[in-house]
Amino acid sequence: MYILDNGNLSNLKAVKHIGKCMCFVKKWRDRWHERQGPLAAQEAELNLKKYEQAVFGALDDEKRSGSPSVFTAEQVCLLYGIACEKPEDLGYPIADWTPKELRQEMIKREIVSDISASSVARFLKRRRPQAPPKPVLAERKVRG
Repeated sequence: MYILDNGNLSNLKAVKHIGKCMCFVKKWRDRWHERQGPLAAQEAELNLKKYEQAVFGALDDEKRSGSPSVFTAEQVCLLYGIACEKPEDLGYPIADWTPKELRQEMIKREIVSDISASSVARFLKRRRPQAPPKPVLAERKVRG
């Protein structure tokens, strides 16, 4: 946040420095400016721990529209586990799983009370996260 609020950096320089788009920089800079006044007033009144909580609360992302997730990450992982099993071993007369049979098995195992075959298919179609384009943790130094 210091980088975004530092008066020495223009929006364009902040974009280049943190590697985010202009809309991201503007949004967070605007949020910080509108929340900075109330935080400054609280700084003198609160102890350090409560003030830190207030700062983190001010920096929290705002609630997003849309409905909350219906299925937990654990339930989705269990779905992937079932999909790795052989359907024949579980009494299904098929060689490969279909979303319909996976749905039936999830309900049978009481992993979910109900799920649509289309939701099962959607979870299975999700792509793995892509690897970052460059190293994230450390840069390797080339010795000369």
